[in-house]
Amino acid sequence: MTLTKSQSLAAFFTTFQHNSDHGTQAETLAQFAETFLAVGPDGAKAVPAALFGPALAKRKELFAKLGSRGSQLVGLDETHLDSRYTLARTRWRMTFTRPSLPDEPLEVDSTFLIDTHTQQILVYLAHQDVFAILRERGIMTD
Repeated sequence: MTLTKSQSLAAFFTTFQHNSDHGTQAETLAQFAETFLAVGPDGAKAVPAALFGPALAKRKELFAKLGSRGSQLVGLDETHLDSRYTLARTRWRMTFTRPSLPDEPLEVDSTFLIDTHTQQILVYLAHQDVFAILRERGIMTD
């Protein structure tokens, strides 16, 4: 099935959000190309999806320990580059709950290059270092 318009891309990210919070590692990895480009404040590297799986599991476990209540897509702006590729700028809200403290919402931006024919992420760009933000806010200590 080919993604075509905004509703299909929104559905892709609804599934992505669900898989990130509640899905299996295989379900999450199925949304990434076999090898994709991961880009962030520390640079860029090609990542085989098979090697990305263990990192996802560790991140999910860490976020659970830090009191994460999951993520929510709060912004989606798309640019259709051609009939196959779409650039999606997203904003995600994560909320962390800690004993005796108010909930701590955190918003981060990510940009994705999506192959709408395969419904897979080719490029994932994290605009902020989420771990640095968690440290700054005292949610995470080393």
